[in-house]
Amino acid sequence: MSAYIISDVTIKEGAAIDIYRQRAAASIAQHGGRYIVRGGEIEVLEGAWRPRAMIIAEFPDMERARSWYRSTEYASALALRDEALSRNLILVDGVAPPACASGQTARSCIVYGLFAVSGPRPRATALRRRGRIVSTRIRL
Repeated sequence: MSAYIISDVTIKEGAAIDIYRQRAAASIAQHGGRYIVRGGEIEVLEGAWRPRAMIIAEFPDMERARSWYRSTEYASALALRDEALSRNLILVDGVAPPACASGQTARSCIVYGLFAVSGPRPRATALRRRGRIVSTRIRL
């Protein structure tokens, strides 16, 4: 089950942030992680929390995320952390993917996006106008 490192970051001025970013990104990749959010626009919908920048990295599981955080590769980035940024950092376990009905074989239970579909493979039909897809219909 995937695990997520979530960081609410305040970036400080200076060249240290560029070196930190390079080292952190390399160490995340070495431990099977990837960025799914790295900065970007933030829209507060509820509450008083006002983050300036959000970083979210996905790892295959909690143990790999913990291993990354404690690694010597990431330690080289951590050496610059206080000069480069201040942050709040948490590790969160993801949710299990949807399961098929018991007795279903892998071939007859296929996961599409966020939905588990049991039975024969769905057929998708695209409606095209002037060569461009304008809508799609999925038949289950």
